[in-house]
Amino acid sequence: MTLTKHTSVIRGLTGLLACVFLAAGGAKLAGLEQVILPFERLGMPSLALLVGLCEIALAVALFIPRFQLAALLGLSATMLGAIGYHLTLDPDKAFLPGLVLLILCAVLTWFRRPQAA
Repeated sequence: MTLTKHTSVIRGLTGLLACVFLAAGGAKLAGLEQVILPFERLGMPSLALLVGLCEIALAVALFIPRFQLAALLGLSATMLGAIGYHLTLDPDKAFLPGLVLLILCAVLTWFRRPQAA
């Protein structure tokens, strides 16, 4: 599979990821209680603002070709942190959305990886 063969699918996934992370970052910046609660449990409520800003910046960077790969790697790292939190401190299966987003980031990272000449 090559990037050019599946461009519309890749663009769609990129748009979907961007929307999800823009919404998630916006929720953190807005201070929605449900989204801020995990950071309060960790004793670092201000970290929610930093993560929210990073999610928004990385979501925007997904549309800048020069920064796409770095944005995907940054979003993957964010999802690894979220999954780690939910697996260790959250009794519910709240890690599943993070896992799905991590998989989508990994798929897009595969397609956006530098190609050997």
